[in-house]
Amino acid sequence: MTRVQRIIHALRSQAIGVVALFVALGGTGYAAISIPAGSVGSRQLRNDAVTSRKIANGAIAPAKLNGRAFGGYVLYWAQISATGQVTASRPRGAHTTSWNANPAFNGIGFGGPVTWNKSIPAGCFALADASEFPAASSSPAYASAQIHPGSASVANVIVNPSTPVAVNVAVICPAG
Repeated sequence: MTRVQRIIHALRSQAIGVVALFVALGGTGYAAISIPAGSVGSRQLRNDAVTSRKIANGAIAPAKLNGRAFGGYVLYWAQISATGQVTASRPRGAHTTSWNANPAFNGIGFGGPVTWNKSIPAGCFALADASEFPAASSSPAYASAQIHPGSASVANVIVNPSTPVAVNVAVICPAG
């Protein structure tokens, strides 16, 4: 193949790529100009087209959602080990204060307050769950929690098994 033939071959290859690029960009440009604003809505979206990986963090907050569609939302949560250590929480930084891992705590069970160092809005309530089966018991543990009025803590997380177990605590707030 001569040098001139190689140049002609290279130009033809480039020309095909340039034509393909203009066709692709032309279709996108046509769609951007011809489709009216606001014409694509929930009716045009396929099921499972929008996933959590496609939504930016913080883009959807409970305050932005329709309050009639949801009864409430989890404002804060924490996982607490049987020894009273916070193993995970949202937001980060939750901690226990005065956690008593003695099952005879107050003659009821064991537990203590959980603090997030953020205010808990009025109207919210706390839930606690200790769904593990203690080794020394054939019945599941149960837990209760209440919000300490005017503070940033959930007070009196009380768990009643014969052996300390891990506890999940959540602060639930009504939507809307």
